[in-house]
Amino acid sequence: MKQCWRKFAGITVAGQIFCSAFRFYRKEKKMNSKYRCPACGAESFEVTAHVTQDWKIDCNGTFLESLNECVEVTHYPDENDIWDCANCGFSAAGCEFRNQSEEQKGDKGYEPTKKNLEITGRLICPLSVGTAAFIAENGGIRRTSNVLRMERISPDEIRFETCNTNYRLHLIRQEVTA
Repeated sequence: MKQCWRKFAGITVAGQIFCSAFRFYRKEKKMNSKYRCPACGAESFEVTAHVTQDWKIDCNGTFLESLNECVEVTHYPDENDIWDCANCGFSAAGCEFRNQSEEQKGDKGYEPTKKNLEITGRLICPLSVGTAAFIAENGGIRRTSNVLRMERISPDEIRFETCNTNYRLHLIRQEVTA
């Protein structure tokens, strides 16, 4: 297959078009958050964008060559897509790479625009940043999105933040039988 991307000053022409379009998209969607890998702190990511190109094909519909680099971007990376850290390879939903500055956070340290959920239950496995929490409550099991950070851990409660929700988990004491 013929190489479709020509490099220009270290960045492909399509990449330059995409970068400009993504900056515009972020302004329009009010995506002003800075992103940082929760595992290693890096600030560059590998994401998927959907772009269209005009192709030259043969009589069987087989690709021969690209006639241009990028006609339009049909899907920009967003916080619901899977992002990969370019440094350590950590992979998660884009929202889990969001890094709010301390001034943007509420008094409790939580992201104020997120849903606050207060529940009673127990952790099925240890809570860990970058993985989902599994909580047993009222005869069922709740699986959260990946934990972004833990706020408070005590014998009575755990406060933690996920991509969409600020959790306050009141812990049920487990009885140990001999």
